[in-house]
Formats: sequence, C-alpha cells, structure tokens
Amino acid sequence: MKRGEKMIELLDYEKKKTELHFYMSELVFLDKINTNPSNPYDNYINKKMRLNSFDMNDFVVILKSNAFMMMYNMIESTVKEMIYALYDEINTSKLTYSQSALAIQKIWSKYQFINLDDGNARTDKYKDTAQKMITFIIDSKTVKLDGKQLKLSGNADFTSVIAIMQNHGITVSTEKIGKYSRELSNVKAKRNSLAHGSSSFIESARDTSTTELINISQHVEEFLNQLKKDVSKYIRYKWFEKK
Repeated sequence: MKRGEKMIELLDYEKKKTELHFYMSELVFLDKINTNPSNPYDNYINKKMRLNSFDMNDFVVILKSNAFMMMYNMIESTVKEMIYALYDEINTSKLTYSQSALAIQKIWSKYQFINLDDGNARTDKYKDTAQKMITFIIDSKTVKLDGKQLKLSGNADFTSVIAIMQNHGITVSTEKIGKYSRELSNVKAKRNSLAHGSSSFIESARDTSTTELINISQHVEEFLNQLKKDVSKYIRYKWFEKK
C-alpha cells in the first residue's frame, strides 16, 4: 500500500495491541526481578508466594502461558474485525449477486446453506433454500453478508487465516510474514491446550523464555499489520465488485 492511502479502522485490534504491549513490558520487568537473586523484591515476593506452595518462577510461567492466550485472542478477534469491516463495505455498496465478484458470490452462496449443514436437514430444506437463492438472484436483490456466519473459533493460525482471506478474494503478501507460520500454529496449539484443559498454565510455557515470547508477539503483530494492509487495499479498490 502506498504512503498516504487510508487503511481500515480496527479499534478493537488497536486496543488489544496496546494491552499486549503493556502486558509484555510488565512480564519482562517481573522476569528480571525473578532472575536476579539479589533483588530485594524477589526475596519478598518469593517469601510470600512460598506460603501457597508456589514461588515467583511459577508465577512468571503462568504469566507466560497467559501471554499465548492474549496473542491468540488478538489474532482471532482481529481477523473477524477485518472481515466485519469488509462486509460493512459490501453491504453499504448494495451490490446484487451479478454485480459481486466471484469470490463474494461463493461466500454468499455458502452462507445460505450454513444453517443446514448440521446433518439433520432434510432434502426438501436444501431444495427450498436453492429455490429461494434462484429467486433472489433473478429479482436482483441486494447481497447482504453477516460476519457472525464466519466460523473461526479455536482455529486461527497462519494457514486457516490465509485461506479465509483467499476465499474472499483477498491476496495476502506473505513474502515477509510467511516465515511466521510455525509460530502462529504454536500460539494456536498453546491456546487450545490451555482452553481445553489438556495442559496447565504452570506447565504450558515453562520452556519458553521471555525473549522468545517478545519475538513471537512482535511477529503476531507484523502478521496482523500485513493483513490489515491487504484487506484495506482490497476494500479501497472495491475488488469485491465484479470487474
């Protein structure tokens, strides 16, 4: 994107990014206290925590695990926020099916059947939905997309997010961010193991250094910033319209 070109506003992303910056800064501060035995704060905190069978090091590990939760939540919520922004532009443009780009036509068609894909829908339900879609297209009604129909919960990693963008016709520049694929998969795996209870907070990040966490958080931010640029460009040039 050229300098001066407007990008979409992602207020929730900016808020979460600020929170993560603050969190990581304080985590580094506490870790420095923890790794310096001569620090009087370390002696005080460790003495207090040992009354509860844990020590300062355990507390720092728990904070590191929580950092993975924060990073994952920022990825998932920001991707949704981007798609919501795109859908707002599409809905505001009041496009008919024939005026929409092929990728948007496919997304709209997919959403028409989304509530029927539960394994219990009868054949006549599919026929009825298909007939309604045909009538909708013939009558040149306005396409409406609802962000709530985007399914992403617990599955936001590099591969799935790029696929979502591609399915909407958005080309993501992966030249710089492609190397973060493994890290984003690890963030998702850590989050899911914590959310589903398969690992404890005091175990999950024990082998992850604070420096590694800082690097990962910066890479997550770079990834989301690149997505923001590419989604903004897609919206700016209205590539959701048939050309």
